[in-house]
Amino acid sequence: MNTKQKTEQEVQVKQKAVPEMTDPQKRGPGPGDNIPEKSIRGDREDFDTAVYALWFGLSYGSILSSCALYKTLEELGKKPCLLQKPPKLWTDHYAERNNIAGRFAYENCCVLEVYDREKDREILEGIHTHVVGPDITWNYPVVGKQAEGYFFLADSRDGDRRVAYGASFGQGGLPEAGKRNQYGFWLRRFQGLAVAVGRDEEILEETFGLKPKAVLDAVFLCRKEFYRECAERSAARHNEKAGSFFFCHVEHGDERKRQFLLRGNDILLPAHGSQLRCMIDINRYQESKDELGLEPAYFIRTEDYLYYLIHSDFVLTDSLCAVYFALIFEKPFAIMANRDEERLERIKSFLGFLGLEERLVILQEDLRKKEYLFRKPVRYSQVGGRLEGLRTESLDWLRVNLETEGSGDSGGTAPGRDRASAEEVSRGAGQEAFDGDNTSDEGQEG
Repeated sequence: MNTKQKTEQEVQVKQKAVPEMTDPQKRGPGPGDNIPEKSIRGDREDFDTAVYALWFGLSYGSILSSCALYKTLEELGKKPCLLQKPPKLWTDHYAERNNIAGRFAYENCCVLEVYDREKDREILEGIHTHVVGPDITWNYPVVGKQAEGYFFLADSRDGDRRVAYGASFGQGGLPEAGKRNQYGFWLRRFQGLAVAVGRDEEILEETFGLKPKAVLDAVFLCRKEFYRECAERSAARHNEKAGSFFFCHVEHGDERKRQFLLRGNDILLPAHGSQLRCMIDINRYQESKDELGLEPAYFIRTEDYLYYLIHSDFVLTDSLCAVYFALIFEKPFAIMANRDEERLERIKSFLGFLGLEERLVILQEDLRKKEYLFRKPVRYSQVGGRLEGLRTESLDWLRVNLETEGSGDSGGTAPGRDRASAEEVSRGAGQEAFDGDNTSDEGQEG
């Protein structure tokens, strides 16, 4: 048996420790997880902030970013509610309460079903602060072609407060030229426009003449304790025998990614006893599984995602969502990308800001030269200052813009100034972790 066959066989054996998941979109709790679905809304009707986001999109990044923004708004003294999927967007199964996205949102946030409940529609009419959440909410082919002006708050009233935090056009997301004037009109009605660092600044400035604020993804603003509490409810916590994991989140697998992943498994298993657990694209489950060619983890709810990552020795991914959480929980990581990917510059920009460019693995290059990353920790004592500085700046921007009166002012600044000011802040920033607990990394290299 050659080395490749042996490695694959070992991976198959470890993954068979738990049964195969066959219907991830509709699955509720895993075996042994008897946590009942709870509704924290009760009779509450005093909401003051509506959140328009793609939390229902069956993507870990969308789910976690949307709920993190919700929790941050609560921390800022707001009474937020997530809005359910508009009927004209996508298909009905995305609005199901009991799929992976629905369970997490309904268990952790208040959700208004404004298209199904007359009472919820009346509640929304009394809300005058509207926040468009993170992810590709402005992408025309994926979202806007069906949702039209929904995520641009086209139906909001004069005098309402409109804020966008982390909203994005994504890759190839602009509409055809004939629709851009309408988009520009809607965008200029926002009191505050903020986009993720390294994403969409140029689009808004060059196409619409607007200068947004560059901010961190909302997952960085939320208390780390919230993620730990969610992980405690994980079915994996109650059923897994292993204590540590090699966490992989690969949404678009190919042979190069698979081989680099298997090599990492060969390195980490004897060094740490890390058990491989693969997360894939839950919106394209079977297709994503076939692309990777490895058995994904059985426990795949959002709580399980957090549990595996928090208890991991290394994070390997092609998703920025996993990179964000690796940074939050101070894990060594690597992100894989193809040389011709449109998002490559965005990844480089974000990692470059943190001084972590080496953590990017270009799959068309000699992968053997990047295997050292599986053995090399990240010096978070250096990274933490920059990250905390931009986190503070992002949180302050959101706080201020939630209170801004009037309309027609985008509330942003030039992207170049955003990066400079973030670096200036970070020079004087302390090393506290986001929720106050700091893990020493004495002697780390990186």
